[in-house]
Amino acid sequence: MSATSLTLPQGYSLLPEGRPAASRAWIVWTCLAHIGLLVPQVTGLLHWSSKQGKLPFPPILYVSFFMVLNLLLLLPRRPVFSTTGLVIAGMGVLRLFDVACQRFGSPDNFASTATRLSLTLGFVALSLLICSAALRRSAIPACAAAVTSILVSAGANLAEMAGYLKNSSVPGRAAGFIPDANDSAIAIICMLALILTLQRHFWFGVVMIAIAFVGIFPTLSRSGFLIFTLMVLSYFGLNFREHAGKIILSAGLFMGIGVIAVAAMSMSTSARNDTNVQERIGAIFGGDTKKMESSERMKDLSDGWEGAMQKPLLGHGTGAGTVFWKPHNQFVSIWIDIGIVGAVLYLGIILVLLYKTCTQPRAALLCSLPVIAFLPFSQTLIDTAAYWLIAILAALHSCRRPIEFKLLRPQPHSPALPHGLAS
Repeated sequence: MSATSLTLPQGYSLLPEGRPAASRAWIVWTCLAHIGLLVPQVTGLLHWSSKQGKLPFPPILYVSFFMVLNLLLLLPRRPVFSTTGLVIAGMGVLRLFDVACQRFGSPDNFASTATRLSLTLGFVALSLLICSAALRRSAIPACAAAVTSILVSAGANLAEMAGYLKNSSVPGRAAGFIPDANDSAIAIICMLALILTLQRHFWFGVVMIAIAFVGIFPTLSRSGFLIFTLMVLSYFGLNFREHAGKIILSAGLFMGIGVIAVAAMSMSTSARNDTNVQERIGAIFGGDTKKMESSERMKDLSDGWEGAMQKPLLGHGTGAGTVFWKPHNQFVSIWIDIGIVGAVLYLGIILVLLYKTCTQPRAALLCSLPVIAFLPFSQTLIDTAAYWLIAILAALHSCRRPIEFKLLRPQPHSPALPHGLAS
């Protein structure tokens, strides 16, 4: 295996123009592989099915099969990586090493924690290959997996809102197959960011925005709606010059969908009886900024910061920032877990994406926005496959010196034999 650095000219994009640089058979197989790997993981369907006893085989067997299938399809395609993407993978290795040291948690939980982080690291490694294939070969497989993930998540959230499914940890809020409603909103927004970045059909993007809204609404996630709104405004801003009339029409369409959604939720039993649901609806759609605030989260953040300062160099061990402390802030949570080294690595990733967003907005803005904006609202982002997937995509799409890996070293060119000596 050899590695070389490719220098791209100013303004060059890895995204192929016109016909995908891949065969139809490869695209079909890769679509199936991506959907099989990403959709159950992103939507929480795999964990839910296993928990409900509906899975006829161990989840690890299912995940391993699709990991190997994706690896066989993607690795021979001469993938390219960004330095930021490799740093993300390195941080996953650091967390796994920290778990091996067993600095936090009981020995009984060691096996499950190590397995979970190993799978997360495997997803990050495959995300490097998935993003490379999407930008160098064809964006169809990655977009197909993202669209399927949004449809499954939105359908599950609507099913829970209608009473056909019950999995949310908070009454009155739908979460689909993921117990936490906020995590469900994060997954949908991350997949929407991938679609809006990779595909270039404006109306298709508008349709996916509408479906994502329908999926996010039942979660009543205040941070989710805030970042979703910022993403939609960014998407419209990037396309305003070419599609001004369509954007005005789309804005009217979304206003109508919002009115219908608020009316449907307001008439539900949970909205009439649950004060928390009423406050969230007022905060999201009523413009009441006071209801957007959460004194409990500020207290959690303060306690988390104190915990980080207790062991600022090495931290308390992976898991402390999500089990013992819950600061609802990914930067503080990482500092609690693995100390200042992990915190600096994560902050470096965020700053690089912020710089790329400012210098190359069309390539990095839509994927970088959720990665950066969700930071002060959640402490479980780095365990989310969709979160690192779009972070790696943003870094690679705006990278001008990607690193190319080849399975085989190129053979030296043999000089041609004189005419008449060739056998």
